[in-house]
Amino acid sequence: MYLRGDQVEAFQADGVKRFVERMAAHVRRAFPQEIKTSSDADLREHLLHSIAEAGRYGIELERDVADFVDLTFLLGRDFHVQVPWVGPILESPEFSADDRLRRIRYFAARQRLARAKQQSPAAATTPQGEATP
Repeated sequence: MYLRGDQVEAFQADGVKRFVERMAAHVRRAFPQEIKTSSDADLREHLLHSIAEAGRYGIELERDVADFVDLTFLLGRDFHVQVPWVGPILESPEFSADDRLRRIRYFAARQRLARAKQQSPAAATTPQGEATP
């Protein structure tokens, strides 16, 4: 069986649509505060934008695209161009997409922790309640 170009495109479009639906459900659970004023259409547009931007950096596996989408809610929709230290990581050819995203999460977590320490030493504890170094 051979598929024509338009048939392949239809399969791809359906796959993207299903992925967007799964991601929308995930985002509603994981980031309720960040999307509380967003309409379904706004969320869909955000997700499609994020998927396209992830593709620009060679991020194509669903789990990696999902991580990229999560980062848009943690760091901002256009974090990849607005956060100065992110671009060089995303554009690094020496690391896989998974490694690049993991590095961004690591540095973002360190940044949030440093901000929390500045605001309140009590807020800078681990989930187990231990003080951070």
